[in-house]
Amino acid sequence: MSESQTDVVTPIPHVSCIGLDADDTLWENERFYMDMEHAFVDLMSGFCPEEDITAHLARTEERNMPLLGYGSKAMTLSMIETATTLCPDLPARAIQTILAIGRQLMESPVQMLPGVTQTVAQLQKKYRIRILTKGDLGEQTRKFILSPLDQSIPYHVLQDKEADTYARFFEREHIDPTHFVMVGNSPRSDILAPLQLGCWAIHIPHTMTWAHEDLPLPPHPRMRRCQTFEDILKFL
Repeated sequence: MSESQTDVVTPIPHVSCIGLDADDTLWENERFYMDMEHAFVDLMSGFCPEEDITAHLARTEERNMPLLGYGSKAMTLSMIETATTLCPDLPARAIQTILAIGRQLMESPVQMLPGVTQTVAQLQKKYRIRILTKGDLGEQTRKFILSPLDQSIPYHVLQDKEADTYARFFEREHIDPTHFVMVGNSPRSDILAPLQLGCWAIHIPHTMTWAHEDLPLPPHPRMRRCQTFEDILKFL
């Protein structure tokens, strides 16, 4: 990545508050979901080998999002729906296996990404920090509690991370969007939505990004890009 792409020498002015995405920005997440999906596909391939199981599951997840939201419980229900749709006579033992796969995901360890703990501690000395994630409240809270991060940092589990949700959050927290920087890996939720409101954004790509979140990111004057979490200090 070239210097012009990373905007190394262009700091972000007038920052008062920093929002940090959680999953795949502070700690690993998507790779656990990929492991879950692979286990599900391997299981179902024994019952319906001719089907594109991955595509069926993706469509079911997308359709269920407005009702089920995000997280391992929503994923488990979508897997069961997909499985019983593709194979109406699916034996009970297969459904039990799917539930076991889902439970394993719910109990995934919290694995911090490199440099996160030290960098967040540095940012706390100078800025208001807010961790903004979405998904199941209990599941996301568990990750934060198990993390080594300062538990006094305000931790918000949002229903979604659309522009209007951010706007309500800013109003409730008395945050000026033009002095706010959102840091995250997901183009849709962490970058494009905040930019709509006049915020700044720092994109830290992860090696795995959920297809639902992975949209093109054209250059933007209020967006910065970096390769590691520690690199955000160059802009602040």
